[in-house]
Amino acid sequence: MRITSLIDDWEGTNLTAEHGLSLWIENADGQVGLFDMGQSALFARHAKQLGKDLSSVRWAVISHGHYDHGGGLKTFLEHNTTAPVYVQDRAFESHFSQHSDGLHAIGLDATLQAHPQIRICHGDCSIPLPDSTYTLQLVTGTCTTGRPTDNQRLLGQDGKTPDNFCHEQSLIIVDKVTSQTYLFAGCAHGGILNIIHKATSVLGQAPTYVIGGMHLNHITRADAKQLARQLQATRCQFITMHCTGYKAYEQLKEIMGTQISYLSCGETIEL
Repeated sequence: MRITSLIDDWEGTNLTAEHGLSLWIENADGQVGLFDMGQSALFARHAKQLGKDLSSVRWAVISHGHYDHGGGLKTFLEHNTTAPVYVQDRAFESHFSQHSDGLHAIGLDATLQAHPQIRICHGDCSIPLPDSTYTLQLVTGTCTTGRPTDNQRLLGQDGKTPDNFCHEQSLIIVDKVTSQTYLFAGCAHGGILNIIHKATSVLGQAPTYVIGGMHLNHITRADAKQLARQLQATRCQFITMHCTGYKAYEQLKEIMGTQISYLSCGETIEL
């Protein structure tokens, strides 16, 4: 499997960084998927620069209802007229972020909910991949404890109640030939350890790789060390990005060493 970062907060090549996430996923059997679409049309420009044709994408997933993960949806639908886009049923509700200058709307374009390529999911579901050596499953329903402290400023559709992130989903890919398993988490608002636990319960074992953001931009050094030891104990290999924050990543890496790496905008990793 080859994973290319089309969008990330950190500029790893001569591509322009953007706060958000978009991952191009190429399976060994040639099928291409897209996990998240950044906040704008920039992911599409990056794909073109890297020689990747968005019309070849067979399936797409939006991890949750925030603009920095699904803001590029309209652009994707203009470039690709066939791929189903899997979204949780409450992802198109309004979502907000509280800042010092007031409340900011951070949701998706709700007018796109009725588009024929949108597939609304209600909790866990499987993504059909005919004639593929891979299986895909979306998982939801993490617990309320152990979530990132950065969630505190994120609010639900009334702009007052804390977001419960029922609109968040993570993607599990299983290679039926090698039995390697890949867990993709957009921001891990439900808590990365909770999401790994959920994936483990689904798979019967811990995923081989965990790829995605962990929402740790404001984590303390002490909490980062504790989390690093907990992640280390899972024996997963971690490829992180986006809202983990580069400072937090470096703190995790002090303890985890080669068990964790960072995938910046424009970079590709082969697993």
